[in-house]
Amino acid sequence: MGISLLNPRFRLSNSNSYRPPLTIAWTLSNVPANSRTSLVIASMGKALSVKLCQPSVVGLLYTTGLRIGEALRLTLAEVDLKKRVLLVRETKFKKSRYVPLSASAVVQLQGYLRQRRKAGMSTTADAPFFVNRRGKRYGPTAFATVFLEIIRKLGIRGPKGQVGPRVHDFRHTFAVNRLLAWYREGSNLAAKLPVLSTYLGHSTVSCTEVYLHATAELLESVGRRFRAHFAVPPLTRKRSHGQD
Repeated sequence: MGISLLNPRFRLSNSNSYRPPLTIAWTLSNVPANSRTSLVIASMGKALSVKLCQPSVVGLLYTTGLRIGEALRLTLAEVDLKKRVLLVRETKFKKSRYVPLSASAVVQLQGYLRQRRKAGMSTTADAPFFVNRRGKRYGPTAFATVFLEIIRKLGIRGPKGQVGPRVHDFRHTFAVNRLLAWYREGSNLAAKLPVLSTYLGHSTVSCTEVYLHATAELLESVGRRFRAHFAVPPLTRKRSHGQD
């Protein structure tokens, strides 16, 4: 599992606002290859009680980094698959924002909508996008219960009482993967943080800084780049005659 201890002393901004330190971060992209998100989605699709919407919710969380509450509160009017964009209204910190969708997410959601229509669910603009078998809005608690049950069966998380990946860690995974991609492109991460902060709907950039320290992979990449540019080559001594 991708666990990294985060040191709250490392800060990029001069903000004096208090932020509780995030002590452990899980990134689902670092679980064993045969247990990644695609396997979770497939397993949820086989679960009869959640076949309608849960696989699509997982795919959406992984590709957009939405909070689970934001995803489950979406209405049909707020999901525009033609323009490939979501309207996330007044969520945490009373912020609204547009969130773009990847091509793969659009395909997944189109398939879900076809299932939704066949099931006879409401098609009014204010109807919830993700619904349970009764046509009601799916709740975060119900979603998390099934999610934890499935990832335990897949061996991604231990039995009850042990800490491990949660639904919210899809958001952590998205943020860390985005930072890693920018880093590999050679981008200035400090300059990119406000962009990611706005996208995620954070109240301040300081809330986003924690992701800079969320994986050992990012820290190792920083170390390799530093050594490549600034490391002093080892001194070599010329061997003189008669000396070892």
